[in-house]
Amino acid sequence: MEKQRINFIIPYFGAFPNYFQYFLNSCRTNSDIDWTIITDNKSAYDYPSNVHIVKSSFAQVKKQIQECFEFRICLDTPHKLCEYKPAYGYIFSKLIEGYDFWGYCDVDVIYGRIRKFITSDVLQSYNKIFHLGHMTLIRNDRYYNELFRKKVQGRCIYKEVFTTDGCYNFDEDFKDNININTLFLESGEKIYRKDDVIADIYVKSNFFRLTQDEWVESYTKSFFLWENGVLTRILQKGKKIEKKEYLYIHLQKRKMKINAKLETYTKRFLIIPNSFEPINKQNLVSKKEFDKVKKWSPNLHYIRIRYKSLKIKLKKKFFD
Repeated sequence: MEKQRINFIIPYFGAFPNYFQYFLNSCRTNSDIDWTIITDNKSAYDYPSNVHIVKSSFAQVKKQIQECFEFRICLDTPHKLCEYKPAYGYIFSKLIEGYDFWGYCDVDVIYGRIRKFITSDVLQSYNKIFHLGHMTLIRNDRYYNELFRKKVQGRCIYKEVFTTDGCYNFDEDFKDNININTLFLESGEKIYRKDDVIADIYVKSNFFRLTQDEWVESYTKSFFLWENGVLTRILQKGKKIEKKEYLYIHLQKRKMKINAKLETYTKRFLIIPNSFEPINKQNLVSKKEFDKVKKWSPNLHYIRIRYKSLKIKLKKKFFD
């Protein structure tokens, strides 16, 4: 069976995160999926062949969006584009011609193996996959592309969203707000949810604590390993070391240092709570790499993991 084609649409203006090349490299390893980035950014990056760049100013994109609607839109800053994400299939219809699914996502993420988690069966069974703004897929069909316009409770929510400068979180699930997920559910559509494959990092913690809706993970000693496109979380629970593969990690605009080489393609690196770190030549996590950064700021303590137990267990379990 031929794989269903996917294209993520990303209008993005201004400076990319300092680890943007890692984002691109993680796109590279998902070579059977496309990304189209509409941007005014002129910085030099090594773009993989499946990441397509459309040069445009924010003013030009605003004009294009305005031409799609008969009412006057409110789009004063690039950040407001988040509210328009559910309409990208309608606004940028020419960019998704020939694709089975289109999507919207963020660039403060590092992907693992997307097709392992979003399988052909999932794509055949659902018309909307996932419910959050940092990654959502919608079937490329006129009905679904225009579902954002559906009336709910006698209200055209999208008009309210697109004509005011408030924050509605129209692109994702948010308590008490009517959003694109509400419109799909009101239309009798099922939404594919598999939250436990997404490493969504809690913004109010210095450590890697995961969050889902209103749930926040307790304090954890953990980091992530990215190796040839596979993203694995390594977690210490007491004396036990556990690992789990994830679809992607969402860093939530977290400030990160780059200590691993930002090369065209780095085969393996660690993601710890404040930086991207290399793995030494012996394929072990060196004690120096964990101990050299003692804190992220004057009042924030660096994550400490018992090196000896990690060295023994990681050598046997994770770096074979």
